[in-house]
Parts: sequence; C-alpha cells; structure tokens
Amino acid sequence: MDQATGTGVKTGARMMRHSVHFGAGKIGRGLVGRLLLQAGYDVLFVEADHQVVELLKNRHRYLVKTIGEEPKVHIVSGFRVAHISAEEELGQAIAHADLITTSVGSSALSKVAPAISYGLEVRLSSGNRNPLDIVACENMANASAHLRELIFEICSLPCRDYIERCVGFPEAQVGTIAPTWLERPLGEDPLTVFIESNEEFYIDRKGFRGKPPIGPGISLVEDIGAYVDRKVFIVNTGHAVAAYLGYSSGHSYLHEAMGDPFIREKVIGALGETSEVIVKEHGFDPKDQQAYSTRAIRRFENPGMRDLILRLAKDPIRKLGPEDRLVRPARLAFKHGITPKNIALGIAAGLLYDFPEDAQARELSKMLEGFGLGGVLSKVCGLSASEGLWPLVVSTLEELMGRYGVKRSFSFPPLYPN
Repeated sequence: MDQATGTGVKTGARMMRHSVHFGAGKIGRGLVGRLLLQAGYDVLFVEADHQVVELLKNRHRYLVKTIGEEPKVHIVSGFRVAHISAEEELGQAIAHADLITTSVGSSALSKVAPAISYGLEVRLSSGNRNPLDIVACENMANASAHLRELIFEICSLPCRDYIERCVGFPEAQVGTIAPTWLERPLGEDPLTVFIESNEEFYIDRKGFRGKPPIGPGISLVEDIGAYVDRKVFIVNTGHAVAAYLGYSSGHSYLHEAMGDPFIREKVIGALGETSEVIVKEHGFDPKDQQAYSTRAIRRFENPGMRDLILRLAKDPIRKLGPEDRLVRPARLAFKHGITPKNIALGIAAGLLYDFPEDAQARELSKMLEGFGLGGVLSKVCGLSASEGLWPLVVSTLEELMGRYGVKRSFSFPPLYPN
C-alpha cells in the first residue's frame, strides 16, 4: 500500500507550505489533493456537501483505489476539511496559503469565486503580500483565467491591485479519469475514490508567481496548450470516434465497442492521425506520442472502466463544434498535409447520433432535416465548402449510412460546389 500524508512539521529548514483545495470530489480527493499532500503541503479541503465534510472530519482518512495496469490502494490522511460556508475559517486559510486549487466542475467556479475573493480581502487586510497561485483544475480551456475574471468582478480595487502584482493563475490539465459511472461495491466505504492508475496532472510552470508544487505525479511544463491539445486529440477524440461508431453499431460500453474489429481499427487510425498532428503542431517526440496513444487505447479497452457509450456520445452539437475534439484536429491535419479520413468518419458518425433522450441529438436531427447536411456542416461544424474536410465528411457520411442501412432523410450538398 502507498500512503499519502501531510504531517505539518518542518523538513530541515523548510516550513510546511499551505494549500486550500476547493472540491473534495473524486478528482479533488483522488488526484489533486492527494498529490499535494504527497508533495508536502498542508491541505485544507473545502466542500459544499455536508455529508462529505462530516465523513472526512470524523474518519480523518480515506482510500484511493486505482484502476488500470498497476492497481494500487493509497491511504490518504493528514488533511483538514471545511464546509464552503465557513467564511471566517476559509478567510484565514486563504490569508496564509501558498497555493489555492479547485476541482469543482467548470460550471461551479462562479460558486467558489466569492469565497476566494473574500479570502484575498482578508489576506490583503492582514498585510500578507507574499506571492499566491490559484490553479483551476477543471475540464475546460483557460479555466484559471476564467476564475480570475470571476474573482475580479467581485473583489475591491485594492484587492485587484494585489492580484495584478502578487497572484498567479497558472493553467492546468488533468488527464486522469475518475469514473463516476462505476457502481460502488457493496460494503465499500462511501469516501473511497476509484480513479485511473495513470497520474496525468500538468501545470504551466510560467504562470506561477510563487514556488510551484514539486512532487510525484505533478508535471510542470512550459507549454500547457500543447498538453491540453494532446489530451483532447487523443482521449476525447478517441472517445468520440468510438462512441459514435459504437452507438451506430448497437454497443453499450466503450470496451465493447473497442472489441468490434471495425471500430477498433478506425479508432486506432484516428489516433494515428491525431498523433501525427500533435507531433507536427507541438513538437512532441514521436516515440513518446506513440506510447501516450497506446496507453489511451488500453484505457479504452479496459472492461473495468465500464464507460457508457451514451455518456461519451452525449451533446453532439458541442462535440462537433469547430474548436472541439473532432473538427479542430481534422482541420489541423489538413494544415500539416495529413488526410484525416478516420477523424472524418468520427464526424460522420456523430452526425448520425440520434439518441432520443439526448436534447442535442434531437436538435441535431431537426437541423439536418431543416437545413440539410450542408447547413449543419456550416452552422454546427463551422466548415466552409471550400475546405478539404467538407467533401471528405460528405463522402464518408454517405458510405457510413450505406454500411448501417440508414436511409437519407435530409439533403446532401454537392461534394465540390462551384
């Protein structure tokens, strides 16, 4: 067993560094908070769920069980916990913190911004002008910058000046998955977190005002955008291609879809295309990139994850958008002289996703019937008929509809319009 602890004692001449982490959910407990404890931080978990707060206070520890090729059990202890409504306690904690992190979900950042802003005001009034860094570990682009804007909207002018001079907002990328869809084994402690065994936590080194955290599982990088692209173009693109083809083929789980020879071939092909894009766009080492892609394929095939096709396929309008996981890497492929035939297949399969209980799938079907394929490629995917991706998706969709016996219910544009 591995153990992650925070002891609150001096190490040589170095004082314990203090962190406040908002969100004691699966990523908060299972990855970010745990890695900060391992890095020697005193961690205060801040949580809105009263039951979770009371359990953590009473138990003083929890388990993290990893899923993957090298499963482990981590015993996590030595932390503190507070409810988000404990204003004075949070204010004092932020006043003395070296680092603030979040993993609350991008939509909940607006709910934690007032607590952080209050703590910054307390810090300012106490005379603490030491550097502070705030890292939003959320599944959205530029999450830390977004949190900074939310804090700026509500803090005082002197506090804004302090932020400008002393507070960093480094961007981060969390690639580790904590599967929320797994059924908790009978008798398992409700605090136990199940999480992937790979620790994928990247932070932009350049964004720090103070000393960045250093420890196992925490990777400080110079170009965070490159690592965001790598995660999206491999994990999210692979998920999308597998899910949309899996839905059309009648599969329920990701690992079942990956057991289908046709789908597996196309997913591997898509990740081959995106890997080439990543290497050419960002300069990653080809061997390292191949290893990253291979690990992702193994994750997709892992039956222990039990990842639902419907979860991965949901919200197709967003996922078919011009800056998302399918269209953007396909466009970059053309930029680098790569023909993204397998990514285009994923786009085509996404256009056929019509699960009736998915609001965006229903809307997409209506748009296809109302505007035709050309209208959807323009309005949803942001494509122009002059782009090489346009005819590739049109021809691929026609082939895919033939494969699955889908009859045309919407108009097709010409492959090469004048």
